[in-house]
Amino acid sequence: MTMKTDHRAGYHRSDRAGRENLVVHQRHSRVERRSGSGDDSPSMIRGYGAVYYREGDESTEYWLWDDIVERIRPGAFDRSIAEQQDVRGLFNHDPNQVLGRTASGTMRLRSDAVGLAYEIDDDPNSPMHVNIGRMIDRGDVSGSSFWFRPSRVSWTETDDYAVRWIEDVDLYDVGPVTFPAYDGASSGRSADAEAIVTELANYRTERNAAEAEPYDIAIAARLASLPPM
Repeated sequence: MTMKTDHRAGYHRSDRAGRENLVVHQRHSRVERRSGSGDDSPSMIRGYGAVYYREGDESTEYWLWDDIVERIRPGAFDRSIAEQQDVRGLFNHDPNQVLGRTASGTMRLRSDAVGLAYEIDDDPNSPMHVNIGRMIDRGDVSGSSFWFRPSRVSWTETDDYAVRWIEDVDLYDVGPVTFPAYDGASSGRSADAEAIVTELANYRTERNAAEAEPYDIAIAARLASLPPM
């Protein structure tokens, strides 16, 4: 039983863990603090919670297993942002460490060509903000992560592997984390293993049925044209 890791490609998979034990997957991107535009403007925590798939860039796809890779379709976050979903900015996904919130205007999200970008206003009067900001400045905290639920997915397949496309999501939280899972991409939590395997099985059943239908019609037509015995 071996653990296979390739940080350049942004994937991490465990033969030992097996499909039944894969509950979430995580990715990450860099997080930083930047000063505001004016002397009195607060600094901000900025990062990308997730990046969209870019063809040829292996760091933007995420291997769930040897034969299943996940990619986020560009625009997957557009609806959740347009709907102004109430997303929290949490440190380490901890609801007791709230850095910002979209509903209060202390955190802002946008979808650009790279992916899901976020910025959170610093609060110099909050010891928690000050401490986390110092850890980011020192490089002790260097990653970002997000928590989401896919609301629409699609599948494609090659000869060697299946591709799970995240088409649309509902967002719950985004923010800096201490232990991001991957070095080259974004971070997130997705559906559990059983649900993903079921999705793929349903896709294959529907695909096979669609491919078989023209064949079945052709066979029926040919049988109908045969002379009676």
